Amino acid sequence: MDIIPILTQLSMLFQKQDLDLALVQPAVSQAISDINTLKTDDGAHVQALSKSLFSDDTGKTSLDGHVLLYFTEAKKNHFKTKIRELFCTEVIKNLETRFPEESSNMISVFAVLGMRPLSFVDNKAEWGNDRIETLIKKYGDEVTVKDGSKKSPLIDAGATRREWVIVKDLVLQEAYPRMKLTELWKIIHTYHRDSFPNLLTLASIASVLPVQTADCERGFSAQNNTKTASRNRLSGEKLSKLLKISINGPSIERFPFDVAVKLWKEKRERRMFNTDRARN
Repeated sequence: MDIIPILTQLSMLFQKQDLDLALVQPAVSQAISDINTLKTDDGAHVQALSKSLFSDDTGKTSLDGHVLLYFTEAKKNHFKTKIRELFCTEVIKNLETRFPEESSNMISVFAVLGMRPLSFVDNKAEWGNDRIETLIKKYGDEVTVKDGSKKSPLIDAGATRREWVIVKDLVLQEAYPRMKLTELWKIIHTYHRDSFPNLLTLASIASVLPVQTADCERGFSAQNNTKTASRNRLSGEKLSKLLKISINGPSIERFPFDVAVKLWKEKRERRMFNTDRARN
């Protein structure tokens, strides 16, 4: 039971649509550390359970007035010394497989593009340079793929360094909002796309990193709302189009219904708009 709150807290973090990439590595490391502690130490739930157990003079143990027929001290000790440790070890192994250290560190490196702490650092000229260098090393070098061919770098190393120096001053000067990495780079893309092509490439990569689960859950929710029991014969192609409109389209208040009806009417002859038939 004590592991569940730790994993729930981690899960809630990854359900945020505006997940701060800088939190990923520390949050996973803290969860692993907390679970490691539970291998040998009793958590709050185990402690509460131990206090609720009552043993009478005959050696029978009860919980809230109910006799536990198969409970023994030997089984209790076996759970604490063997089962609990094995279970915690497997959970940690799964977390480390899902969040390998190299990937978690790279995700945290991308967080530099959000520039959240920029207003509070003394040496703004040096801030973030080390993480930008990590990204340049990853995406600014030619790569050899499995078939032996060469893949061109995604960014230009020198140009990326120059853009980084300029963009920090620009963001501070224009007081662009920095609560969400995606929103910040949407603004930069709108007004300064020609000035920061390499950083915009990195921001595009950061925006599609498969970290948070909000978009996935949102997609399943939209699918369930669209393909209902009464619409179960929707084809895959039509369902895909409807989901794109539902997820990416304008809000219902902004949708131009008059234009949509006009296009639908003009696509082919509609009986309801044929006045001659209507009179007959």
